[in-house]
Amino acid sequence: MALLLQLTQKLAQGFDFFWGRYPRREAKKDALKAWGQVVKDDPKIEAQIHTALDWQIPHWESLDWYTPPLPASYLRGERFTDEQPAPPKPKTAPVVLTRHSQMGLEPRPTPSPEWLERMRQMREEENQ
Repeated sequence: MALLLQLTQKLAQGFDFFWGRYPRREAKKDALKAWGQVVKDDPKIEAQIHTALDWQIPHWESLDWYTPPLPASYLRGERFTDEQPAPPKPKTAPVVLTRHSQMGLEPRPTPSPEWLERMRQMREEENQ
């Protein structure tokens, strides 16, 4: 009898920690029942749930349109075994089309400051 009481208390403590972390706190009684069915007395499953929540909660919060499942659905559906999504690909800079690139030509090189200065001097000499 004492062993059963200890197991029940341990399950309740584990559930209370899960309930405090889980972002959607609805249907607590059903969630507690699901916790007892899924976790039973296996500490590996409890650790797996919390490891999954470490990445799932920030992922869910980053999605504007997503609502986490009810806790009981999460547990019964073993959503803690879902694979972590790949990180988003970095956005690339937009391609800027110029008249030259649209025609398939290489862009004209930018003149050096020395060349520009020499051209200015030549124009001044011509105007004198």
